[in-house]
Amino acid sequence: MINKNRLSVLAIAALITVSLAACSSGKKESAAGSQTSAAQVDEIQTSGTQTTDTSVGDTAGKDAVKLITSTSQLPGASTQLLQSRISEVSGQKGGGNFRFEHYDSATLFKSSAELGALLDGNIDIGFIQLGYFYDNGALWANMFDIAFLYDDVDDMMQVLDTEGEVGKWVQDQIWDEFHVKVIAPFYLGRRDVWLSDGSLTVQTPEDLKGVKIRMPNSASFLDMGTAIGAEPTPLDSSETYLAMQTGTVDAQENIILSSYANAMQEVSKSIVMTDHMITANLVCVNGDKWENMTPEQQELLTQVIREAVEQNNQDVMAEEAKILDECVEKYGINLQEPDKDAFKEYAFKYYLSNPDNEKNWNMDIFNEITK
Repeated sequence: MINKNRLSVLAIAALITVSLAACSSGKKESAAGSQTSAAQVDEIQTSGTQTTDTSVGDTAGKDAVKLITSTSQLPGASTQLLQSRISEVSGQKGGGNFRFEHYDSATLFKSSAELGALLDGNIDIGFIQLGYFYDNGALWANMFDIAFLYDDVDDMMQVLDTEGEVGKWVQDQIWDEFHVKVIAPFYLGRRDVWLSDGSLTVQTPEDLKGVKIRMPNSASFLDMGTAIGAEPTPLDSSETYLAMQTGTVDAQENIILSSYANAMQEVSKSIVMTDHMITANLVCVNGDKWENMTPEQQELLTQVIREAVEQNNQDVMAEEAKILDECVEKYGINLQEPDKDAFKEYAFKYYLSNPDNEKNWNMDIFNEITK
């Protein structure tokens, strides 16, 4: 069962913390105070923490639905790019039905507090990883957030597509348990291991034994750190640069765009291309907000988001290739190609050795995905 009161407290605490920090820091106050139109989003690379889709607002009627979205990611990272894409597609095809107000860079909430904020209605649209549903009582969700589950982006999108059998099952489970409407999955990025020590060669999980690796502070992510052979250390993404620089951790794993946006190329000497996770997030709408829309608005919002996701997935993959080229050519980072089969075998052996996983997972779906 989900303790919504606990989530509410966490969400409010996170909001108060961010607000106090903004008041006490001139630099943060300046960043949080920036507001731009959708047309200006591409110009913001370092401090744009709020964007309002005024291109829709100028033509929207009084009944336009205001939708607040939030991400902890910095400008240029995959979820923030999706925010911009949603506004762009809505401006073209939304018919003035929606007015989006986007927040990035954890201006409102850290990633671990976004689900609570969505449940409480403090945001209307969240970009939620399945691991956070698992952390809040949906034990089955961990199955979709493990290492090496998907072969590639197309495989992930097909499995989690809400118009398909498995994706519809996930959508129904989340609606029943959380009163949250899942609209579509989207490609957040592939996760690899970034090392601060360029002399370490990694071919198999055994080579990561004793390596302290930064992981998001989520039970499923910490489990994943162990599943790839490393020693997981929970840290927020905003704390990772200093931890890598000072040796608090030896490595970090994250999606490529977020790693780059967080300047990991400045403190990394090598990237092990494990691709251990084709990371999927879900575009989710607060249940009360969804039910207050007309059926026509629900259908139109779904169309807008699905088209934005399709475009954004292509953008993310192109940007990943560009970033890796720059890491090599500009920063001299070594790209290592490990034995992925060895990593996958090690990870699955680890996951399936835990009797709780077989108890909590839908093993028919798991076997279908991994066959």
